[in-house]
Amino acid sequence: MGNSTSKINRYIRQHNYNAAEKELFCELSKVEEMSLAAANLHDILLDIYFRLGRMEDAMKHGQMSLATKQKLAPDSMDLARALSNIGCIYYERKEYEQSLYFLEGSQEIRERLKPESLETAIGYTNLSLTLGDLHRVKESYEKALQALRIKEKIAPNSSTLAISYICVAAIAIQTHQIDVAAGYLETAKRFPKTHDVTVCFLNNLGNLQATKGDRQGCIKLQRQACEMEKKNLGDSVILATLYESLAFYLEENAETQEEARSFRTQAIAIRYSKVPQSLETRCKKAPPS
Repeated sequence: MGNSTSKINRYIRQHNYNAAEKELFCELSKVEEMSLAAANLHDILLDIYFRLGRMEDAMKHGQMSLATKQKLAPDSMDLARALSNIGCIYYERKEYEQSLYFLEGSQEIRERLKPESLETAIGYTNLSLTLGDLHRVKESYEKALQALRIKEKIAPNSSTLAISYICVAAIAIQTHQIDVAAGYLETAKRFPKTHDVTVCFLNNLGNLQATKGDRQGCIKLQRQACEMEKKNLGDSVILATLYESLAFYLEENAETQEEARSFRTQAIAIRYSKVPQSLETRCKKAPPS
């Protein structure tokens, strides 16, 4: 299995998913169906299908992994991850109530077994985003703060902590807490400037400027975020999210409505064809209402 694992990992790094898929099915044929070894292979297949946007296939393998772990690894971090994977698939399908059910089940285990781990913090971020899409803003804000507090303890001066500051700021922007949002964004500026951090920062700083009434400043910042994402990662689901946010502001001016339609069309095309991103790295997308 060792050589095969190295080969599979190499294929995935090279984005050669067809070869990785073939190798994984070959390995599945060699292990017992109801075994943790099989469950781990199903997890890798789930990840590949999730990256490719093949949610039905991802769900199939996620459920097979979950069934095995419920039987062989009850009340374990492995089971928590399996529940979280299903929750993330439901999230991508916009079935937010179902997503919340599995994410809460996952987080209940994490809170008991590893209450102050990065994995638990990311679980709170996932819950925050899902609750936000269910318009349960107060609960979303609380979960984002829980993620932030854990990361402040165990991952100081990290890009993942910066993302948490930006996530909290994004919710504060939505609830028009301008000074609170500005404070969190100012703190986020002190951290290492990874691509994800910079793009999320520019997008949400733009939303903050819009909330203050500076629409042109917002559009300038969000154009920068779009250009950076396009240059570095090409057509990604995050780019589609950024296009949608920029279009929201361009639509307010008759002179830029055609450009807004173009961005929305590009966003739709990307969402139909490209790779979903993890919840942890997703830019909080909603412009302020």
